[in-house]
Amino acid sequence: MKLYHVSYDPIWFFNPRVPKSRLPMEDAETPRICLSDRIERCVNAKPCQAQALYLAKEYGLRVPLYVYEFDTDDIPPDLLVGPDELVGQYGVIDAKLNHEYWLLSGDVPY
Repeated sequence: MKLYHVSYDPIWFFNPRVPKSRLPMEDAETPRICLSDRIERCVNAKPCQAQALYLAKEYGLRVPLYVYEFDTDDIPPDLLVGPDELVGQYGVIDAKLNHEYWLLSGDVPY
């Protein structure tokens, strides 16, 4: 399965971290790289969702959206947390909606 991470900035090296913007009840201790199975879901899971893209379009600006692809065949199972576990153990209430996964290591090819 392919999983994606999106960013408005280029990422040269992935380092798991605790996001500054997260849901109030969401885990604040586990460093991670957030992924989803669709680019649209990645954008929807970002803080303010696609607001930056809509504002850029409204003002005729171009905003790069960097898309990084991961293959689950390259990820050891113990380093990937799926949506069910994210909801139940980590308080990510929108994980099933966004098909969110957490990658717990940056030492995975993309």
